[in-house]
Amino acid sequence: MYCQGYNNLRSELHSLISKTDAHFVTLSNYDKIIYLLNLGNDNTCKLAGKDVHLMFRKRKEIIQRNVIKGFKFSHLALIVSLY
Repeated sequence: MYCQGYNNLRSELHSLISKTDAHFVTLSNYDKIIYLLNLGNDNTCKLAGKDVHLMFRKRKEIIQRNVIKGFKFSHLALIVSLY
């Protein structure tokens, strides 16, 4: 399950990783997540870490906007939709 709100960040990350590892584009979405979590390449680790950080920042902004509007969120739903 992917949150559409992170499509731009996810696309940029996949594009950058694909430049250093052509095999990455052939992986399934599930295998891409495993690849990102089992990295041995320092550069790719930094890219993935930066991407996750940006997603958390975006998530925080969304929560703050919606709390102001009076919406309440399930923490589980937010975590599942993060990536």
